[in-house]
Amino acid sequence: MWPAIGSARVRSRKASRATLQWPRWRWWGVADALKGQVAMAFAVVKDPSLIADDVGKLKLEGEIMKTVDQSLGAVARPARVRFVTVLPKTRSGKLLRRAIQAVCEGRDPGDLTTIEDPTALQQIRDLV
Repeated sequence: MWPAIGSARVRSRKASRATLQWPRWRWWGVADALKGQVAMAFAVVKDPSLIADDVGKLKLEGEIMKTVDQSLGAVARPARVRFVTVLPKTRSGKLLRRAIQAVCEGRDPGDLTTIEDPTALQQIRDLV
């Protein structure tokens, strides 16, 4: 099981990062064959030019992981940080947590009738 560290505690460490749009930084515990559960993070970047190439993505991912290591410890470090243009939400603005976790675990996301932008979940599907 993923450590009992609340997501609000982790997100608060990222709120100060000028490159990430707050509150568009989220992570979920997803099933892992070796560890049982690992953190998978998704972030919306304010300046897309920072992640225009693979080097930029790896650099920003490394910075985020280093910040989590320093503030919460290595146990809280996400397995991967994926960058998307938008996080999937319902028309009322709520994040589709269950659907994102299901896509990350390779399961059927279920009922998506309330999704605001179907391409947002497709972005995550393509990255995983």
